[in-house]
Amino acid sequence: MKPTSVIFLIVSVFLVIGGFATAGVAKQLAASEGIVLTDEISEEAGGYIYSYEYGKDSIGRITVNVKEADVNIIGGAEKAYVELVNFPEGMYEFSSSNRILSIKNNTDLSDLSNIANLAMNFRGLRSFVGYLNMRSLPKTVNIYISGANPVKIVDCQIQSGNVTLKNCDAPADYNISIGEGNLSVSGIDTKSALNVTVGNGNADISKCDISKLAVKVEKGTVTAEAMFDTVEAKIGKGDFNYNSYGSVGLTKLALFSSIGNITLDGVKHGGYFESSDIPTDNIIDIDIGEGDINIVTMVPRG
Repeated sequence: MKPTSVIFLIVSVFLVIGGFATAGVAKQLAASEGIVLTDEISEEAGGYIYSYEYGKDSIGRITVNVKEADVNIIGGAEKAYVELVNFPEGMYEFSSSNRILSIKNNTDLSDLSNIANLAMNFRGLRSFVGYLNMRSLPKTVNIYISGANPVKIVDCQIQSGNVTLKNCDAPADYNISIGEGNLSVSGIDTKSALNVTVGNGNADISKCDISKLAVKVEKGTVTAEAMFDTVEAKIGKGDFNYNSYGSVGLTKLALFSSIGNITLDGVKHGGYFESSDIPTDNIIDIDIGEGDINIVTMVPRG
């Protein structure tokens, strides 16, 4: 690291430490005079909420990249907007340009570069007090998608937390990546793709009609009750349970489990099963290191 960079980071550290000390003293003095320095965080009010209506921006792509938070992506809303709950000022980046809505929060005060980031985004005493008040509160990103303002791509990447995706019928691609946490998907109708990556956690998909499911899980179980034209799944350790609205016999199958069993409509087939002579491009391709594959043909939805 260059000497000038080191000096800048050291100065940033002193700025932040001085800011925290000033914030504490100022808050105590204000309280003694009966003055409210900043808005206090109220659990009953749901914490601090930043709201932005993006429908006017003609957004085609929404990108979320946060470190630790729950993310809710909800379709069928009356208006298109996002909410950031309990994100301190100066500790997140928010932008809306070139038809892309971007939300980023991968900063904390665990290293010098992030301290420098807070110092650079300093917006006065409220930034420090806000951080002190909200740093331990659970963070949530809520994305409301309106039929009048559909998007084509939704990208969501979190290191820790749960993601909920529901009631969206726009022809969009959904790309979800979770380091540690669970995914819940319901009521999705798209001729595009749902791409899922989970490090440690489960994926639950129900009442969906999706053209392509591509899922990769290191450790966890995938449970699906849906209609997929194509399934590509790779699981390190965990099961794949699929209740299909379409007939499994009309789809090409390439199923493999190193340590586990494959069961199709109640019939066990050991650890390997393939049917490649079906006249269709649709395929269910599942590869599991340790776990079972269970596929059941259900009566199609009415």
